[in-house]
Amino acid sequence: MGTAAGRDVPFDIKKHTKIARKEARESRFWLNIVTAAELLQDPEVPSLIQEADELVRILSGIITSATRR
Repeated sequence: MGTAAGRDVPFDIKKHTKIARKEARESRFWLNIVTAAELLQDPEVPSLIQEADELVRILSGIITSATRR
């Protein structure tokens, strides 16, 4: 009854959370590159960088909690 029933095993949750954290880090990296190279002058970019940073922190906390179980 695993994932089809909406009940992921802890390993799957941890695995998918690590992937999400990696993607958030990559997004933050590229947003910083775009900002440093002055390729984009959008006033929303700093808030997007902050959101990506917050997501990385949240996802890291989830991974830490899942590892302790």
